[in-house]
Amino acid sequence: MPNSGSQRWHNCIYGQESEMIEVGVTCADGSAGTMKLPVQSPSKILEYLIHHCGLHLPDSLVANFWEHLDNMGDEWALSTKRFRQACAQQVWPVGIYGDEACIGLINAPTNQIYGIVLSLPLFRPKVTRVAKYLLFSIESDRVLNMQATLYPVFRYITDNLNQLAENGLNGRRFLVSELRGDQAWFRNIFQHASWWRKKEVCFRCQACTNQNHLNYLHYDDWISTRRSTEEFLFEELPQEMCPLVDLYFFHVSLIKHCTLHILNLGLLGVSNGSTLGMLVHMHVWGRLDDDDDWPRVLNAAFDDFVQWRKIHKVQCSQKRFTYKTVNRKDYGHFLNAKGYNARVLSEWLLAKIVEIRANPGNLILDERFDLTESTMRGVNRYFGLTERASRKLTLEQSQQIEEAGKAYLVGYRSLNYMSTRSGILAWVLVPKWHAFAHVLVDYVRLLRQNPRYVHTFGDEDMMMVLKGWAKNVKSKPREVGILKLSRMRMKTLQWRIPELRGHNRV
Repeated sequence: MPNSGSQRWHNCIYGQESEMIEVGVTCADGSAGTMKLPVQSPSKILEYLIHHCGLHLPDSLVANFWEHLDNMGDEWALSTKRFRQACAQQVWPVGIYGDEACIGLINAPTNQIYGIVLSLPLFRPKVTRVAKYLLFSIESDRVLNMQATLYPVFRYITDNLNQLAENGLNGRRFLVSELRGDQAWFRNIFQHASWWRKKEVCFRCQACTNQNHLNYLHYDDWISTRRSTEEFLFEELPQEMCPLVDLYFFHVSLIKHCTLHILNLGLLGVSNGSTLGMLVHMHVWGRLDDDDDWPRVLNAAFDDFVQWRKIHKVQCSQKRFTYKTVNRKDYGHFLNAKGYNARVLSEWLLAKIVEIRANPGNLILDERFDLTESTMRGVNRYFGLTERASRKLTLEQSQQIEEAGKAYLVGYRSLNYMSTRSGILAWVLVPKWHAFAHVLVDYVRLLRQNPRYVHTFGDEDMMMVLKGWAKNVKSKPREVGILKLSRMRMKTLQWRIPELRGHNRV
């Protein structure tokens, strides 16, 4: 059994060793002030995991990670090559994730909490949340602005991670290989000039809304305009930059596009809702003569979905369909669902289309039906291929995954044009369409990396844990109590990590 821990870590659990960082906050009366809040240092977490929990990554696993990126010509990996050769130690990749989530307090229903989480991308235990470690949290109504509140925290985290790169720990060095989060998180912390509500929609390239070859709806015409790190820093960022850009070997490609938010929680909501809407208007589950018929039809559709799940033994927490969950004012048909549920719904909808194709009865199968089938087949093939593949992709795998994803995007775009001509608000095009194209080109084609390995399903699970802590903690400020609970959870890892080591895939 690993070492049971030192008195120092016993003290750390009860909050006696947290680093207190002074940050700008919004006071209860709305005025600006300062406050000292606890931050857990990455170095202490890694020291505890390695020394007391027996965390170990095989040298071959780490070597294969770097070898693949070097062979694929990854600019960031190549920029670190001399450093890796000079230090003559294994260099473990490290990830930083950030997000905000609604706490759900009765007396403050809109209050949210920010969380910053540390992870080791090559450590993939059977229980994902065991590999996520809270560094910092703060209630959103305390945030004065990013520069005053979160930048001091990022400065501390950056300096600490740079020390780990310089000095190492227990014969290992560490470099940040991933910055994870959704598009809103990156916009908030980096404040890049190009974003989805402007004409220039992408911080990574020069794609825009103009009707020319750089239009964001062109699949890969923008590839030659991808910004270098220097262009990102000086063209996109404000004068006061986020301290994360001072990480050793910072590269713009470290900012990872997350398919959970782009695809499962974004595009798939549109395509699932639009497909369901098409089937409803085809009267697959009964006549729809006026708005009063929606509840009856949607109940029949949901019962059909439940029956399909039972036959195929698929677990899913999707709630019953209602008019509000399948229609949005700005999107038309949009099927609201959690990330995993959206993936299950897409498979059911495709199965329903295939069933209708085999036995159409009196239903009319037009061009829109045909194109919807090929589009939904593309996204489900993308899911199937990425779910079966490991971190490193062969050339054949990368070509198949990109082909499936591209078929989905091209079909999605064509269905939008078709719906617009017909006066139907469906298959609405959004900049996430372009972000998914970046995933397919930047990760799958150029690096032959499986995008599932940089999505944030596990990180979102950690945010659920954080929400639970925020709800239940009694101490004030809430952030101090949350970090104490986080450390108490870490204390259990000295027994759990050896038992929960998964089979890492390179």
